Parts: sequence; C-alpha cells; structure tokens
Amino acid sequence: MGTYFGQRTHLRAYSSRSGNWTAIQAHTEYWDWFRVRHTVTGVPSGARFVEEDLRDEPFVTNATRTYHGHRSGGSSGWWTVIGLAPALVIAGSTIRGIGRWTFGDIALPGGLLGIVLGVRGWGLATEAVFPSVTPKLFVAIGYPILAGAPPALVSVLSADRPAKRAGLLTALGFGTALVFDLAFVGVRQIPTQHVYHRVALTSAIVVIAVGSARGRRRLVGVGVVAWLALLAAPLLGIA
Repeated sequence: MGTYFGQRTHLRAYSSRSGNWTAIQAHTEYWDWFRVRHTVTGVPSGARFVEEDLRDEPFVTNATRTYHGHRSGGSSGWWTVIGLAPALVIAGSTIRGIGRWTFGDIALPGGLLGIVLGVRGWGLATEAVFPSVTPKLFVAIGYPILAGAPPALVSVLSADRPAKRAGLLTALGFGTALVFDLAFVGVRQIPTQHVYHRVALTSAIVVIAVGSARGRRRLVGVGVVAWLALLAAPLLGIA
C-alpha cells in the first residue's frame, strides 16, 4: 500500500508446507534515491496497518494478538493472528452486506448485461436482415457502443454509492455478460490469453465503478485509460 518511489507498507507472504495458514511479514519503507533502494522504517507500524485494514472485512472471523517474545528484526514481540472464513461464508456475508436492493443495484449489472448481449443480438439480427451489406458497416456502428456504453453506464450508476457495492455489482454484471455472450453464440472454450484479457477488462471497469463511487476522478481516469488500452490491444495484435 502506497507508492513505489514514496512511502509504502510492504508485505511478504510465506506459505506453509503443512497446515492451512500463511505467515505475513509487514513493514513500512520508503524509496531512498541516494541508496537506490527501499529503506525499512518500521515493522510494528506495518503490522498495525494490516491488522486495522483487515479487522472489519467480512471474510475475517477473528483478529487476535499472541506474544512470542522475540524482539529481533524490529519486531515488538507480538504476532497478529487473522482468521479467514471459507469461500462460501465470504460469498454469503457479501450478499447479506449489500442490504436492501435499489433500482441502481439492478440497473448496474442489468445494464451491462443488456449492452453486451444487445450488441451481440443486434449484430446477428442485422446480418440476417441485410445479408448483402458488408459486416464492417455493422462493426463501425456496434463497436463504439460496446466500447463506450459500459464505462459510461458504470460511471453514472456508481456515483454516490457504496464503493464495495458498486464494484461487486459491476464485476458481477460484466462478468456474467461476458459468459452469456459466449454461450449465446455457442462458444465453450477460448484461448487462455483471451481469458486474461476479459479478466483485465472486468478489472478496469471495476476500477471505474469504485472511482466513481468514491468521487475520485483520477481513479476513474486510470480505469478509463486501462479500459481503452485493453480494447486497443487486440486491434494492435497484442492480445
């Protein structure tokens, strides 16, 4: 958390060879141009940051401290133990956390689903009705809608809403739309790099949703730039 060339909290994770647990070492550090590397400024502050950040998350069942007595390496002698809930419990708590459903809760994922499937259906319909017209003309009409409508819709409907809810509904709606789009034309398997590309697109539009919900124009801009770059990548033969 933070910036590479500024100050940040750095985490290192060490998986266990036996047992269902992972050890995490956290510390704060800053980039020192005179040393051309990061300099560690503290361990307890990093641990407190992780503990406070995770304590209120729905997937955390408990957060306790255990004294181990070893004060070497900048440690205060305490371990923070975080208990995580199983995936099904996480999903259930997330759904419960959404609370009452509003028009925006339905319009956001529903709108994304409608745009993606609408463009697909429109293309198939126009091709059938006008078989003698070059398909490139339909592409010139449908593609701008597919490229511009989803981020515009997400930006408008996510404004002044809880950021977690907006991000979750956006990911749910757009991810479902991508799956239904493939199923609509009978595609059951796509290349792995294309899967990565769709996941990246979903991540980009979620960033737009969260940025709009929090009123952070810079974050929205990052999401839009990422969205446009990911759309341009296949056109340039990159993805």
